[in-house]
Amino acid sequence: MTSHRELKVIGENCTYYSSNSLISALGVSTPTSCTTCSNWSGAKCLIGVYDSVKNLIKE
Repeated sequence: MTSHRELKVIGENCTYYSSNSLISALGVSTPTSCTTCSNWSGAKCLIGVYDSVKNLIKE
């Protein structure tokens, strides 16, 4: 299971991060995280870059 902290760090380091447009349109300020990315659904990165970003951070 991935921790909230890990999702936050990966989201902050992902060049493909795109803030959720609905949240942005409402003017709600949210922290950068995989879960607030428009490319994230449920527990999965829709464009498949989660593992590559995670591996870059570990290096």
